[in-house]
Amino acid sequence: MRPAGAPPGPVHGAWWPRSWDLSGQLHTMLPELWDRLDGIEQVVYNTATWPVAAPRMGVRGRLVRLVPSPTQALDSISLIGAASGRVTTLLVIPVATPREDAEATLAAAAAPTGSGIVSRFFRNCDGVPDHAGGSARARVAEEEHNAGERTGAVRTVAGHAVDVEDCTMLLAMLGLDARDGSRADGFGY
Repeated sequence: MRPAGAPPGPVHGAWWPRSWDLSGQLHTMLPELWDRLDGIEQVVYNTATWPVAAPRMGVRGRLVRLVPSPTQALDSISLIGAASGRVTTLLVIPVATPREDAEATLAAAAAPTGSGIVSRFFRNCDGVPDHAGGSARARVAEEEHNAGERTGAVRTVAGHAVDVEDCTMLLAMLGLDARDGSRADGFGY
């Protein structure tokens, strides 16, 4: 999971189950997230990904409802907090994913500055897991996305700056180079 206080994004973390038994895999994962999420009331999943699941399960002496939803993204599950009602969305890495690809995806989804777009590139448009170079394509797409975000930030700052000096100072505060919108430190977003 992404660290507390990280910028918001559509994916809060990733989960790599080791089998397609949803209840069995949740029984292992939910206790690990229980305290961080102040309890979990519901798990929302897509029935195309998880066709068979019990309607509820016990975790730490409480019942957690498993809610099938055809509108839930195929490659994610949503956890609904018991106390807050807050929705936490996790990218589901397919069971058969090679360890190296799964670990790279877990790390990308947990990055504090990640945009959360990993899930868009992890699967092909037909929902089939993309294992042949999917991680490399995800990284390239993430870099392209970040470059666009930086360009948008430069335009926004330039539109609000009083003069060139003000613009340069504001961009420096954001860690951006005024000349091309790249990171001033030379690293990616």
